[in-house]
Parts: sequence; structure tokens; C-alpha cells
Amino acid sequence: MKFLFFALLLLSNTVALSQQLITSPTVKQLAAGTNHSVALLIDGTIWAWGKNSSGQLGDSSTKDRYTPVKIDTDINWSSITAGNNFSHGIKKDGSLWGWGTNKVGQLGISTANLKYDYWSPVQIGTDNDWQTVSSGISFTIGLKKDGTLWGWGNMLHNLQNQEGNAYKPVKITGNNNSDWVAIAAGDDFLIAQKKDGTLWTRGMLNDTQHNDGGKNVFYKVSDDTDWLSFDGGKQHAVAIKKDGSLWGWGKNEMGQLGNGSNSNAKKPVKIIRVNDWQTVTAAGNYTIALKKDGTVWYWGQTFFMKDKARYSVNPKPFDAAVKYKCIAGATERLLLTLAKEKMQGVVESYELGHGQEKEIKLFIKPAGK
Repeated sequence: MKFLFFALLLLSNTVALSQQLITSPTVKQLAAGTNHSVALLIDGTIWAWGKNSSGQLGDSSTKDRYTPVKIDTDINWSSITAGNNFSHGIKKDGSLWGWGTNKVGQLGISTANLKYDYWSPVQIGTDNDWQTVSSGISFTIGLKKDGTLWGWGNMLHNLQNQEGNAYKPVKITGNNNSDWVAIAAGDDFLIAQKKDGTLWTRGMLNDTQHNDGGKNVFYKVSDDTDWLSFDGGKQHAVAIKKDGSLWGWGKNEMGQLGNGSNSNAKKPVKIIRVNDWQTVTAAGNYTIALKKDGTVWYWGQTFFMKDKARYSVNPKPFDAAVKYKCIAGATERLLLTLAKEKMQGVVESYELGHGQEKEIKLFIKPAGK
């Protein structure tokens, strides 16, 4: 972070101190990988923490980090994503970079001296027209500014009906691949939105929707055109409409659709009646969503959440007394950014799993504050 010094403090009962020190928001976007976390700050820098066996933190090492470390010296990052032991970032100039494991091509790096792991960011090709990127378990999809959709990693058998892995970005064929405007990756499928506002899926989720094995073709989710945002989990998807309503479809054995049942849904079903949702993310067999009032709600496979229940078919408040700004989730990781006026630089990182929830609060302090 240029001209910016970050002090990192583990907070236990010292949240009040942070209120005195932080005077402006710092976290712009969070990304949760399988066992590591990444944060993009509004100054254009990237920070990461967690497991680092494949260099997925991008700090030129394989040392696990329990407090965030800064990724190189650049201050011009615009978006981030994280998968299973790998990460990606797009810079403001439109170039795409990756770091971490590349064993099945999930970074998209194809060179004569191909390595399995990259411990620091490496540019993916030479194109500088990338708009956004999203990662599944072992594959990644990218959207270019010309509206074309690309994929790489262990995804061809699900998305392209081809054998093997793609070690460099491959253009996704079919359905007039030139008018996409937004994307999201589930574990083994993708969701994409066209200019006309319709949503389409491709990959393993199609088995749930159509039961015909058509994983490598695009299916339209519905005729609706008023979708605002969306995300994918293990085998379910969730989306918010422009009116603030929340919808889900796909597998639902653990209540991950949040509609009060355990029945699978081939088409989007509304999640409770309120229309005040702002952001939603799906991970594994659960879903978390942020309301416009700053409260976070969760449902699905919740044995690792605060109530230690096996699952919940209806949304429950995470902590009704706290207001949040950013959310991100992985199968056993939940990231939340506090949204109180002077606390937007505090990231709550929950290491989840089997009733042994571990909460870490990370305090990031800009220089001169």
C-alpha cells in the first residue's frame, strides 16, 4: 500500500480502541478461499491471511499467516477472488494475475516451465481487458470487457465437454458468447447474466435443474430480467432482485435455499417475504446474506455456526446487535466486515467447523490515523 502503513492487531476485548483510531472505511471487498482469506482495500492494496501451503497468500512464501500480510507493493488492484489454495486479482489496467496452486490449471498460467505453485502474483497472459473474475473449487471463470466469458482449470468436463484441464483461459462456447455482463462461480458450475438481465447456468447445477446431464450447455434460469446480484454454492444458487427480494434454487437438503423447506427447486423460489436484502453469498451447503440495515443472516448447513444446530431451513440473524458492510464465505470460513462508522477496518474472520468456531478480529489501521 503506497504511502500507507498498516498495523495489525489481534483484538479480543479491545474493539473500543479501534473506534478511536479508525476514521475512514478501509475494506472494499472480501474473498474467502477454502482455507485462506483475501481482502481488497479502498486504497487498491490486497491483504491475505490463513493457510499458505501452495503460496495462496501471495507473499512469496508458504508460511501460514495468522494476521494479514500485504501482497506485493502495488496499489492498483480493482477486484479479487479466492478458491481452493489459489487466488486471483485484476488490476485497474485490466490485467489478470494469479497466485497459489496451479496443479490443474486453476491459475490459468501456461508456460514452457510450468510450475505447480506460484508464491507471488504472476500475470495471466498479456491481455488487459479483464472486467471481473470468480473462482470455484478448482477452476476459474473470467469476464472480459467485450462481454465474452472465459474459463480455465479443472472445468472443461463440466463446462465444455472436453477432456483434461485448461492451463490457460479458454473461451466458453455457445449462447452468443459476447453479451455477458456479470458472472459468479459455484463449486462446479457458473452463473452468468446477459445484457438483457436474464440469468443462465452451466455446469453441475444443471443436473439439479434439468436431470438430463446437460452440464456443458447454458440453461436460462427464468424469464425474469430484474436480477441485481447472484452467487453459487456447492449445488445451489442464490440471487437478489432489484426490488430487494431474495431467491434461491438447486439442492436444498440442508435448507440452503432458506425457504422453510428441504425440497430441491428447479426454478428460483423466494426466500421469506421481506424485500430488504443487499448482498448474498453462497458457500458449501449454506448461505449468508446482508440486509440493507447492516444485519447478517444465515441458513442451510449451520452446525458450524453460533447456534451449533445441524441445519436451518429459515434465515437466522448472525448477530442482530452488530452492523456489517462486507461478507464472504467458503465451506468452513465466514468473513464479515464491521460497518459501524469508525470500525470499517475491522474484519471478523470465523474459522468454522464441527462446533469449534474460532473468531479472530483483525484490526487494520491506516497511517496518520
